[in-house]
Amino acid sequence: MSRAWRARRWGAVALASIIPAIASGAGITGVSPQGAVRQVQQVVVSFSEPVVTLGDLRQADPMRVVCQGAAVAGKGRWLDDRRWAWDFAQELPPGTACSVEAHRGWKPLVGELTGSASFRFSTGGPAVTSVQPWPGSQIEEDQAFILQLDVYKRQG
Repeated sequence: MSRAWRARRWGAVALASIIPAIASGAGITGVSPQGAVRQVQQVVVSFSEPVVTLGDLRQADPMRVVCQGAAVAGKGRWLDDRRWAWDFAQELPPGTACSVEAHRGWKPLVGELTGSASFRFSTGGPAVTSVQPWPGSQIEEDQAFILQLDVYKRQG
């Protein structure tokens, strides 16, 4: 067996292992945010390979963002051929739980969407933003405390 023949054989094996992965489609490599996160204004979804034609960023939204606990308005847009973003019209209030899921029927440029296509995040519960009396001040035995929370009245 010559060296050239061995090199061609290993090249063919490597190519044969890569082609099915390319033809199978793109997967989601990252979604931000996930888990409990405060001050959410945007969701970004990253794909493993280009999923829309470069330069034609007016393609349909691949994902839908659904939130419970708040009526959310926003707009999706392509950042480039591998990243899509959902911009909320306003920062999400505390106590909002959201899911990010692939639209049924949406397909990348090549193949199918592979792997997990459903993700979740929440803005958590209310947080204390200030306390009265202030830390380090003198307090009485029957002292009253005032806690200010970051919750505000929801519109609607």
